[in-house]
Amino acid sequence: SEILRSFVVEGVFKETDSKSDRPPIRAFSRRFITVPQGAGMNIINDMLTITNASREQIQNAFKHPAPTPSSSPVPESSPPAPFTQTPSTYTPEQQQMIQQFAAQSGMNHQWSIKCLEQNGWNYEKSGEIFLELQKQNKIPPEAFTK
Repeated sequence: SEILRSFVVEGVFKETDSKSDRPPIRAFSRRFITVPQGAGMNIINDMLTITNASREQIQNAFKHPAPTPSSSPVPESSPPAPFTQTPSTYTPEQQQMIQQFAAQSGMNHQWSIKCLEQNGWNYEKSGEIFLELQKQNKIPPEAFTK
């Protein structure tokens, strides 16, 4: 069985083609789901979310100067990973359910996974429980922050 790996790259950027004197700062989150292929990996799902940056993200943005690009060669011997990989053991069907549940419920992936897992990956039951809990205002706001 193939091992799925999922990782997220998050950050902020300044929208440069804005006509404004103060271009807006945007936040992004990019989630990759990969499977092993040969000595590397194959991206089977790539989801990009762009939102307006929060006040905190704007305050912390661009505090440190960006690294200066260098033309020096990069050693090929086990470079440090620029991101943390979180091993994921979800089947492709479960990954699809997570994506779909997050899109339909408006919840982030973490909370969508939690809901699906707690309901034995029964999509209909998860949806019914979600709607019931939402009616009762029992779903915390952080479930909807992406």
